[in-house]
Amino acid sequence: MPPKKKARTDASAATITSGRVTRSRAKALKEQSDAMATSEHKVTEQPEVQPQPQAAVEVRIKPQVRTLPLSVIEDLALDVLIEIFVKLHPCDLLSLARTSKAFRAFLMNRRSTGVWKAARRRVSGRIPGCPRELSEPQYAVLVFTSECMRCGQLGVEKAYWEILARYCRVCKATEMEIPAVSATNHVSHISCPDFTEPRSSTSHYESIQYYHQPEVARFKFLLQSRERQKLTKRQVIEYAMAAVQTREKVAPIPRLVKFLTRSLLADIMQRLAQLEWAEELSKLTRERLEKFRALKPVRKVDPLTDREWQMIQGEVVKFMQQMRADRIEDERKVLFVRRLRIWKRIVDAYEESLGSRNPTSDLQAIFSDLALMPQVRNLILIPDISDADLEVRLLELRDSIPQMQAQWYHECEQQLSSLVGADETVAAQRAGISPASMAVVTFICCKRGCQREGLRWPNILAHRCGRGASYTPERGDSTYQYAVMALCGDREYPWHYRPPFIARIVSQAAQGRFRLCGRDPCAMSYADLEEQGVRLYCKICAVPVVGYMEVYDWESAVSRQPSTQVSLSLTRHSGSWAVLDQANTAVAIAYEKSKRMAGDVPDAIFGCTRCRYRSRGFPLNHCETAHKIEEPEIGKDFYLHPETPQSRALWVLMYPEDTRTNRKAARDVKAGRAVFSPYLYNG
Repeated sequence: MPPKKKARTDASAATITSGRVTRSRAKALKEQSDAMATSEHKVTEQPEVQPQPQAAVEVRIKPQVRTLPLSVIEDLALDVLIEIFVKLHPCDLLSLARTSKAFRAFLMNRRSTGVWKAARRRVSGRIPGCPRELSEPQYAVLVFTSECMRCGQLGVEKAYWEILARYCRVCKATEMEIPAVSATNHVSHISCPDFTEPRSSTSHYESIQYYHQPEVARFKFLLQSRERQKLTKRQVIEYAMAAVQTREKVAPIPRLVKFLTRSLLADIMQRLAQLEWAEELSKLTRERLEKFRALKPVRKVDPLTDREWQMIQGEVVKFMQQMRADRIEDERKVLFVRRLRIWKRIVDAYEESLGSRNPTSDLQAIFSDLALMPQVRNLILIPDISDADLEVRLLELRDSIPQMQAQWYHECEQQLSSLVGADETVAAQRAGISPASMAVVTFICCKRGCQREGLRWPNILAHRCGRGASYTPERGDSTYQYAVMALCGDREYPWHYRPPFIARIVSQAAQGRFRLCGRDPCAMSYADLEEQGVRLYCKICAVPVVGYMEVYDWESAVSRQPSTQVSLSLTRHSGSWAVLDQANTAVAIAYEKSKRMAGDVPDAIFGCTRCRYRSRGFPLNHCETAHKIEEPEIGKDFYLHPETPQSRALWVLMYPEDTRTNRKAARDVKAGRAVFSPYLYNG
């Protein structure tokens, strides 16, 4: 085992190739290293003469040190290991203790306290000694690292010197914060808590008291032990004052560590300035300076020597190169944002010239979409152009906005068509239509919390998830795209079809209902299907005995079943559906139109005619507060938004004219669920 001393052996057994180093050999090497260290600081005129045997030893040892495996290092003599350990940094000792069980058993032993003290004095002799509450390794973790002393999480910069600990946010709640009742019961004899911190509440700022859980547990044990009767008030005060004295003893440590860290930072910045990084250092923002201070080589409490600088120079220079690249990208982003504001003003003025908004406005490209068009992007990316010249050239594109919107519309249709399967794409190409507009194709929003089904082209362009914050810049010039996103409001990001949407083909039963119009559903678009003005009804329940007829449009016929208590196996069959006659179809279409004009649609979404606001239900409050309209009217101040779910569209209960005296029929008509038809059941 490493801590054991090696027995004295012959000189032949002390060769480097055997992996063993005797005490005599180690002593000779130590004398040689001391002589070499002394010669480095002394300057003489005589040439340095090295004996041949020592030169031979140096040639044989130096390469082996670099390539010695851990098992060979563990076999070194104890005094050699100690000589190595005392010249290391405390952080290096911590890392070495985590490499093997043997080193951990040796370095974590109380007998190795002198090694830790020597390593700490090597950093600075002004650091106070280890408090009695901590071991030397714990003290090294507290002073020289940024690790949580409970879970080991890295990057915990704040240390609580009052209790000699460093905890992350999770461990702090467990180890430090004690409820008020518990603190009053068990720590009331102590005159003051460990420390206090301000905490913001809903109405004012208050200070919360923190107690160290291990100290509270110890004090509680003393109070509840068998010697409770012998524990006097003076002893309690002495116990509390001992903790206070410990805090006073370690009080200079944070200031000293901060001073040493700043000194190291200043030395590193001075050496970087000599490497022509002075201008870049002067441009570091406060945020980047904090990142620089958090860099591992900069955070070490260690004087900067030439050897240390050679070890950390590569990492520090690489960090500065990254900071310079980030600064250049930030400057480009600021430039792009300033230029894009000019284009945004032009687009806003163009939209205001069109008048009030309508359902078609939600299906067109907005500022963020137009900013990504090549015509606009090429002008914004011109390196040397003044804002005045740029504005003149952008104004020339104002008349081209309708053409750019048409181009964007076509590109979105192609993107959604790429989600459709190969068979349907071939059928659409034969029919001369777009795959995204096919009657058998619907889209599903896969975003968590939405899961909308039955989306169709082109109303899918108005779906809010398509312009949500899930937009990610494409590969290439992402800085420009981030600049565009910086000027976008809520739900105004560039429209994107991935990842939110996937395509789905309607069932065979639904396709059978589409065939009732006399055409192949795979060879026609849904717009063509709607233009036919056809309504369907169920032949099973459309009998005078039932008393009424359920009339469906195409979308509602696909998405839902009749409400009558009939066999679902029959209603799923395409033979149970038929096309309604023209007279009753005209009644149903007129009724549906009146319902839509009144906004009486299930789960309806309405948009404001003066801004991009949308809401479920009438936006009366918005019109009154934002636009000062006392009595908003549908069609004038707000409209039925195209995002309204089409799969939940109107379906009509149609009663014959002679059932006006029927209570159920009168109740359904009054509730807006039914209509009387003079042509029903008259043939």
